[in-house]
Amino acid sequence: MMPGRFLASALILTGLLGSLACSNASGPIETATPTRLPTLTASPTPTVTLLPSPSLTVNSPGATEPTPEQVASPAAPAAKQPATPAPEPTNRPVLSDAVTPAAIGSTEARTADPRLTRIVQKISVGVSETRGLTFLEPLAPQLITRPELTEYLAATIDAEDQDELARLQELHWLLGLLDPSVELYDLFLDLLGEQVLGLFNLETDELLVVAETLPLDTAGKLTMAHELVHALQQQRFDARRLVEESETNQDRELAMTALLEGDATVASGLYAAANLTMAEMLDLLPKAEDTEVQVFQSAPPVIQKTLLFPYQAGAEFVSSVQQAPGIWRQVNQIYSRPPVSTEQILHPAKYKSGENPIPVSLPPGGPAIQEDWELVMEDVLGEFLLRTYLETSLPRPQAVKAASGWGGDRFRLLRDDSGRRLFVAVIVWDTTIDAREFFEAYKEFTVRAQRWESHEEDENMAVWHTPGRSVLLELMGEITLISIAPGQETLDLIAKDFP
Repeated sequence: MMPGRFLASALILTGLLGSLACSNASGPIETATPTRLPTLTASPTPTVTLLPSPSLTVNSPGATEPTPEQVASPAAPAAKQPATPAPEPTNRPVLSDAVTPAAIGSTEARTADPRLTRIVQKISVGVSETRGLTFLEPLAPQLITRPELTEYLAATIDAEDQDELARLQELHWLLGLLDPSVELYDLFLDLLGEQVLGLFNLETDELLVVAETLPLDTAGKLTMAHELVHALQQQRFDARRLVEESETNQDRELAMTALLEGDATVASGLYAAANLTMAEMLDLLPKAEDTEVQVFQSAPPVIQKTLLFPYQAGAEFVSSVQQAPGIWRQVNQIYSRPPVSTEQILHPAKYKSGENPIPVSLPPGGPAIQEDWELVMEDVLGEFLLRTYLETSLPRPQAVKAASGWGGDRFRLLRDDSGRRLFVAVIVWDTTIDAREFFEAYKEFTVRAQRWESHEEDENMAVWHTPGRSVLLELMGEITLISIAPGQETLDLIAKDFP
């Protein structure tokens, strides 16, 4: 979601979540073909993809989503659903446009420490050898105090980003992924504020280290190794441009994040194996009494899974592409054709075969919808979020299986003047068998999610009603339609758009 632009641009690292990812503390991320896990490594606080994109037609199955412009290969060697409308998102004051991350902190606090610079230079040599890439220019780490870092992180979340968070929050509320009492803005600041050891900012090329963490311990050194891989990604592959090009939809952006974080997780794991003792490696394991572990484990499951996805699934994806540990030529080539969906991350064979998402577009809606309902967001769910949604009421294996035939989708979330919300999604499946499997799974999901006062269904359609919430599920060959509305009347309006 992890997290979009405001976190994707600052690849923030701690020793916590990489260790959690490697120890599967939140459950494994299942991929189509299990691959070797990377060596234990400290890793970043994951990025959340949040970016909605602009506005029933399914394009030709042969059509593909455009891929980013190719770059040259490097020269170096190789939760239950609410029955009533959720509350409105909190309106927050935002920082003035004049306040930027670069402007935060005194000159003294942001001056590099010579001892830290020498340590980072030493780690850079090891990272360069491990990753098989040379730095085009050296990095000068800058110190920042913990309070200044809190300001820095808040400054990266501008008015537009806060708006995106609020829209994603509404979607998660409606789908039952978040309790209506959860505010994403506050949650992310809580998760990041006390855990960050350092960060590399893709937008500014700054490498920041929290002054209170000096001298660097084992986790701090591994954090630097991971950060330095991100710096290599920027210098050698223009990662900033690739992230910007992935912002066409939130699923594609999460896939791009998984490539960056998976690469850095595998590389820093190999760095650890070559440069740390076994005692130091064991010291990286998270402990149950650690405050950071407790903060993370208290977060809603959707947040935990979204934060971990780029590291767990991303590392599996990168490992599946490598010919052998430490051989990077094929991984480097991925940057000329990055993955464009979480489906490709979860099923590397689909990336290798060039199976891109099927583009889907939605009808504009009838006059009543256009006049009375405001668009909150329109975007792509993707296989990962769809799976995570199903997991709120279905056993994980069943949710994984039901989502695995995903071919493409488009959803729309709307709100009327009274705060009621309306959701519609068209999902295209690889085969009619996949579509039927999801149809049957979603029926079971809906029955388990909450109590309903009435229910009707036939072979290809099911409808549920309870005061304040109605759900329509329809199967049309390889396509499924889901609509969640505040009542029967609104549901009927949606049904007219999809004859």
